[in-house]
Amino acid sequence: MLPAMSPINKRLPRELRHNLGRYLGLFVLIALTIAMVSGYLVAAKSIERRIAETREEVTLEDFGFATQFKASDAAIRAVEDLSSGSVVHENFYSDVSLALSGDGAACTARLYKNRVDFNQAIYYTGHAPEAEGEIALDKTFSANHGLSVGSTVTVAGRRMTVSGIMVLTDYEALIKKNTDLIFDAQTFTVAQVTDTAFDELAAGTIYNYAVVLGGADADMSLADRTDLERDAADALAKGGAKVVDLVDRESNNSMTYADDDIEGDQVGWVVICAILLVVCAFVFVVLTNATIEEESATIGTLLASGYRKGELIRHYLAAPTIVGVLAAAVGNAVGYGAVVDLMSGLYYRSYSLPPYRTYFSGEVFAMTTVVPVVMLVAITFLGIARKLSATPLAFLRREVGRRSHRSSLALPERWGFVTRFRSRVFLRNASHFAVLFVGIMFSSLLLLFGLCMLPLIRHYAGQMADSVPAEHVYMLKAPLEIDVNAAERGWAVAADRLLDFERPADELSREDYLDLVGRAAMLQGDERVRQGHVLNTKTNPEHVVEDAEKFVATTLDVARLRSEKSEQVTVYGVKTGSKYFKYDVSGGKIVIGAGLAKKCGLAPGRQATFTDRYTGDTYVLAPDVVAGEPTDMNVYMSRATYAEVFGEDVDYFNGYVSNEPLRLNDRYVASEMTPGQMVEIANQMEDSMGSIMSMIMWLAVPISIVLIYLLTKTVIDRSARYISYMKVFGYRNKEVTNLYVRSITITVLASLVLSLPLVYWLVSLLMEVVMADYAGNIELWVPWYLLLEVIGIGAVAYALVAVVHVWHIRRISLSDAMKVQE
Repeated sequence: MLPAMSPINKRLPRELRHNLGRYLGLFVLIALTIAMVSGYLVAAKSIERRIAETREEVTLEDFGFATQFKASDAAIRAVEDLSSGSVVHENFYSDVSLALSGDGAACTARLYKNRVDFNQAIYYTGHAPEAEGEIALDKTFSANHGLSVGSTVTVAGRRMTVSGIMVLTDYEALIKKNTDLIFDAQTFTVAQVTDTAFDELAAGTIYNYAVVLGGADADMSLADRTDLERDAADALAKGGAKVVDLVDRESNNSMTYADDDIEGDQVGWVVICAILLVVCAFVFVVLTNATIEEESATIGTLLASGYRKGELIRHYLAAPTIVGVLAAAVGNAVGYGAVVDLMSGLYYRSYSLPPYRTYFSGEVFAMTTVVPVVMLVAITFLGIARKLSATPLAFLRREVGRRSHRSSLALPERWGFVTRFRSRVFLRNASHFAVLFVGIMFSSLLLLFGLCMLPLIRHYAGQMADSVPAEHVYMLKAPLEIDVNAAERGWAVAADRLLDFERPADELSREDYLDLVGRAAMLQGDERVRQGHVLNTKTNPEHVVEDAEKFVATTLDVARLRSEKSEQVTVYGVKTGSKYFKYDVSGGKIVIGAGLAKKCGLAPGRQATFTDRYTGDTYVLAPDVVAGEPTDMNVYMSRATYAEVFGEDVDYFNGYVSNEPLRLNDRYVASEMTPGQMVEIANQMEDSMGSIMSMIMWLAVPISIVLIYLLTKTVIDRSARYISYMKVFGYRNKEVTNLYVRSITITVLASLVLSLPLVYWLVSLLMEVVMADYAGNIELWVPWYLLLEVIGIGAVAYALVAVVHVWHIRRISLSDAMKVQE
């Protein structure tokens, strides 16, 4: 025969029904937390794994370089001989116009020949171009413009058919120039065509090469690879090839931008997970205490009847454990089945990533599922075990967790009955209202964290724009002199024109060629040219030349305060008394930006070590002054001090600042920065982060409702007998509701307002943790209207909860007052 069910176990279904609201709230809290957090983290981990797998499956370049003209076979062999097993692949490209049917946007397509041996393409649909009239386009660009296989586009004036939608493994982000601050998946795309089509369409081929290391050098460190890259540049120069660009894979933003973004976003979600775990632990403690108080008489009866404490612990653990396990199962099902696709889609709309595949993550499962369920069981167990140390008589008399001298305090008789009654409700439930305050603080924390991000980004962009010293900041590849007269400019034009011909004698008549050589030779009489400077080939008005200032700059790394990663900062050598750089750098002073000081823990008089990541050289600097915007991450010194620190000539420079646009020889311009670019960065960050912030809000609002419901419900449940008494005395439901719900309402609204300073402080701490691995210093900024939104959302959430409480009060029976207490 089967053993009969223990009488105590028959109470379990009744207990679940009786406390349906409590356990349903607990179920929603756990399931929602697991679904959202695990959905995101699993998506992010899966994308990282897909990227890693793809890089193992294909052959990716270790570094790339571009030459002025096609390098000779001898020069290429010289590069390959520097490392055993290395191969140099031609990776030529050409940027051509791309017109879309029915779309007026002016787009650019970067054409590549079909790749087979390196940086291979991964096709989502279709196939690689096989005919001259076929082209393969990037997946993200195509999705943004509604293109698919079979669509027609106009490339460099020729109608072509899209044969495939693909992603190039070296273009996870569509960044046109490696110095660009943002990607552009709206007007820029990479494309593949046949060799013949490339030769016909290419307008100005860029002679780019991809270097793949092999053998023992395949896992070469960055420092060793940097040495190899310098040797490669020297070998190319000796072979007659002029190097115009050289980028290591770790500095190639097209290859690393998406990785850095995904990695950085995970920190934020881990912080959210930690917050929610604290919230869950907090709720578990409250519900455990409420369960013990409510079941006090029953527990006393069972103990007096001979039931052992172990049996009671197992019994009262059963319901929350069942609810927790079911919530975890549902949360994971929703997370893996639906949320993970939403979260991965946020990245796949911005980046050109390999086809997505979901992978199970033991780390995420432990963090988001095992830990909450174990916490639920452990906290419930400890709470029940601690309470069961009381005597059966104490349980029968409901003295466990009930005694409070505050409820017997004498209140002023001049207060009206209603005021005294509400005060008595507050005093009797003071500990619960304190718990409610903490719970509301956590819900407001989630709300403010989700609401403040997008306004914060806009504010950050404004600060970044303010920190740009002029309307135009130009970084140069070589010292380019703009103060030139007509004769000097003519010599520079001649020298520059000679560089445009691989074999000038074949392109020009002998007389023209000798004329160019003769005029170019005149440059050697210029003292600036003898110092290695270059003269500009374009004309600038005299007032523009006078308005511009030279500066010198380099990029170094310094350790961050709250991250294992280093911060990349720009060290500027500027003119003493500059009208653009508003810092006092006279007398050898070194000034650091306020943002750099905070992010990296730097202070005046305290030495800090800066490192050149490419050469390994270190520089110990002791700043004298902290100045600038909170977003300023730079170091400033005079050009003379810079020359002394870095061993440069005092006349050396590699940049201009000016409020007027400069006409410069494009050959020597590395990048241009303007305040307007900061707005573009904000727009791109909003596009990439906006959906994530919406997800956080979708998580924060229901959790706020559930949290407020669970915490306020304990007050109603605790007062159920007193509510029944009042009904016996003739009070109507409306009057009872007015007395009890109004007290709770006042407490909730007061908690929403009074907790805001603490919430603001906690969010600022969380922001420092979340942004620790991001470049730059983003400080919390919350406009006043967001604080009102937090209060408003909390109030609306409570209004919904109050409706449920009113209904619950009406259902409290008069018979509850007749039940025996002693």
